[in-house]
Amino acid sequence: MELIERINTLITRDHSAFSKFYIVSAEESIETVETYICNVPPNVMLVEKEHVAVCLKIQIGSGIGSKRSGYLLLDPGYHVSRVVTIMEDKSYPHTGCFVQEDSGKKKKEYEYIVTSPDYVSWNVTETKSDYQTGWTNLLFVGRPFLSGIDFAERRNLLYDFKSILQRDCKGQLLAGLYFSTNPKKAKKVTLFYMENNNVVYKHQNMVELFVDNPDIQLCEEQMNMKEGELLQMLNSIGTIIHDEDFITQSAKINKEIWTISRDN
Repeated sequence: MELIERINTLITRDHSAFSKFYIVSAEESIETVETYICNVPPNVMLVEKEHVAVCLKIQIGSGIGSKRSGYLLLDPGYHVSRVVTIMEDKSYPHTGCFVQEDSGKKKKEYEYIVTSPDYVSWNVTETKSDYQTGWTNLLFVGRPFLSGIDFAERRNLLYDFKSILQRDCKGQLLAGLYFSTNPKKAKKVTLFYMENNNVVYKHQNMVELFVDNPDIQLCEEQMNMKEGELLQMLNSIGTIIHDEDFITQSAKINKEIWTISRDN
């Protein structure tokens, strides 16, 4: 929503794209694409929306027989550092397949294709140690997504893996932290930051009261946080993780959601 507001401040009111950008919804790892895209709009009792992006419908050409349709997609939430152009005919200026992430250990490639008048397929290919896997996510572009809190944010609150990341303008990781809220795994928090052009990982015990140290300070600096802000955040995390009743209930609800998702 903030991204759309910023875009609208950069273009004039008489521009054809003004107020035409809208939020689209995504569901990940779709096993039966052909069946799924028959649902227009998606059945709210069956879908599990996990992500949103910003979209603009476009048309190139104006003459009879020369009109070409497509979409512009902006997806900073998945650290895509470009505007992706998705043409129905897959011709220029169609973006096509591109490398979204390449850390040396893992390479991830994205390709967006118009699958139907209402859906865009978001094909992901991941390569680790020469082993390649792939899956398809689907973006419903037929109508604006208006229920972000109901269908996306509430579910994300219960995911048992949390991360706070700082990336460069191309989406590559620079610094951050991650941890698990799973009662069986919530023993450590991992900080990482750049040192001599390499990523350094530092594991710290998950305690209720953290003590400031050089690793926290370096991570805080590279995350562009204020002095003492990261330490305060870690202490809040530590307090929450040590609330056994809350963590146990959260894990139970998360497991139930996974079960519902699997059955769907």
